Amino acid sequence: MFGSLLHSETTQTHSVTSPYGKRMSFTFRYSYVGSSWRAYIVSSPSYGIRSNDWHSTHRYYDDGKGMYYVCWTENLARLDHMVEVSKLWAKKTAEYIDTGRKF
Repeated sequence: MFGSLLHSETTQTHSVTSPYGKRMSFTFRYSYVGSSWRAYIVSSPSYGIRSNDWHSTHRYYDDGKGMYYVCWTENLARLDHMVEVSKLWAKKTAEYIDTGRKF
């Protein structure tokens, strides 16, 4: 379904449950940049007491858009693949916020 959306943008919100049962919502804007999709982070829970540096949180920063996006080094030409990556990132981020376990 999503794989056919080339060179456009779409926004989706995904909710995950942390290891301690907290529901956390993440909103992503998916944009096709160069030869790959990116998942820009529109909103996410606070990192609270956890470090929010780029390395610990697996995020890059796009100066042009003024937004963070999910760190993924492979080119993803299909949107559905980027959506799955961002869902995994949200799940791991919720775990990091809750437990401090790095990913």
